[in-house]
Amino acid sequence: MVRSSHGVPHCNALAEQNDAFLFHMKRAQMRLLSKGQKLKPSSAVKVRVRKTVDPWYLSTEHRQWRNLVIKRASGRCQALEHGQRCTRAAPRHRMFADHITEVRDGGAPLDPANGQCLCGEHHSSKTAQARRLRYHATP
Repeated sequence: MVRSSHGVPHCNALAEQNDAFLFHMKRAQMRLLSKGQKLKPSSAVKVRVRKTVDPWYLSTEHRQWRNLVIKRASGRCQALEHGQRCTRAAPRHRMFADHITEVRDGGAPLDPANGQCLCGEHHSSKTAQARRLRYHATP
């Protein structure tokens, strides 16, 4: 596997591994079908593809920014629900350092003012909403 200078697998190498795995799974399925065996929906193999991480998120700079954002919020989710701050906090809940303005949308990647601490539920919903707005925006 090709690794970067700091030991993180390159995205291309991870994508190649994923492609090879999917190829072998498809080949195994075709062998079953060629022998006259049928795959039933209940017996179908569920393939879970591992998420690959952009090496940037593993960098020292990003980790320092993340720690600062979470520490500044005292490890507690900063999302507001009906005017009240979310009660989820570390260590019971996983906290995410979230870019208020996503980097893809022009947000500063390392500016602490562009960061907020969110629990998993609020981070997922905020990210999904930002993607919807980004992809459904009319130019």
